[in-house]
Amino acid sequence: MKRIDLDRTIIEATVVKALTEIRADPERTLRKLVDMGQGFSAGPFQKRFFNEAQKMLENEESAYYRLLKHIVTGVDLDKLKTFGMNLGYNGCTKGANLIRRREAELGFNIPWALSFLLSKEEGCLTAGELDQAILQGKELGIYVYLLFYRNDNLENTLRLLEQHDDCAFILFLNPGYLTDSTVHALQQRANIMISVTADLPETENAVRTLREGQFLFSVHSLYSSQENGWCMSDAHMETISSYNPLFYFLIAAKDSSPESIAAMGRQVDAARKAQRYPVLPIDLAHDMLQIDHVVSDDACSVTFDEYGFTCDPDRHNRTDAYSIRKSPLTDILRRSNPKK
Repeated sequence: MKRIDLDRTIIEATVVKALTEIRADPERTLRKLVDMGQGFSAGPFQKRFFNEAQKMLENEESAYYRLLKHIVTGVDLDKLKTFGMNLGYNGCTKGANLIRRREAELGFNIPWALSFLLSKEEGCLTAGELDQAILQGKELGIYVYLLFYRNDNLENTLRLLEQHDDCAFILFLNPGYLTDSTVHALQQRANIMISVTADLPETENAVRTLREGQFLFSVHSLYSSQENGWCMSDAHMETISSYNPLFYFLIAAKDSSPESIAAMGRQVDAARKAQRYPVLPIDLAHDMLQIDHVVSDDACSVTFDEYGFTCDPDRHNRTDAYSIRKSPLTDILRRSNPKK
């Protein structure tokens, strides 16, 4: 029998009421929610988040008001509530507090999220091994998981999403993987956000299917050192906005240099501040570390490849012989991310 989390229950009731009200008057309700959140903020992550949100909402011409309308009118409220609570409360409040406590006890850094590259090829991580890794992660306070599907093996992880209904999962996949049967199965899960590749012929049909199913969804693009300007161009951002996603994730390709990754981080930050388009651009390499830095002082990021080895989070090249198959997550983090 699950133990009742009273704080979550109270916050969830407030969120449900607000989501109902926000459909009638999005701008006013959002400002009221942000002001209330700022007043009740306790941890550093919440304070920083609500401070930034207040600054953005001061601009009454902000395109983010249009984004809000798309989300609250187009996404199933249970999906919005569940994913939001798992990400915001379990991941960034309760989980963040546990991460800070465990870091102080154990002497190593713990990422606020874990990333996994997944494949159904022989010898790759199984759903059972991924399940064990997530169980170990939750013991440390990690409730957010980014799953990158390198081929169509969604069916192998569907039960996993159900078993860990207290976690927030972001599924990065090719739009061609969204078959009728897969969409029907994913429709039953409220703790997921789906992100499809933005630059393929199948993308438009995929996002139409996701909108019709009232999914919470995003899109993503890979960029390289040679062509990292096109994905933030006005023409491309207009195309991205037409899909009505929540986030636009920018992911560094294998050949991206540290300089191009840093440049992308600056472009994305400038685009968010400009608030011209009704979509939130996220530079995965830069912004995930920024969040982790707020959660705990020493920022770190951990990605496992499809064989269970730690790998470079930007270029997805194997970097160390740390294997989630051979060692507990605590041992891997102790060796790879000691406190400075």
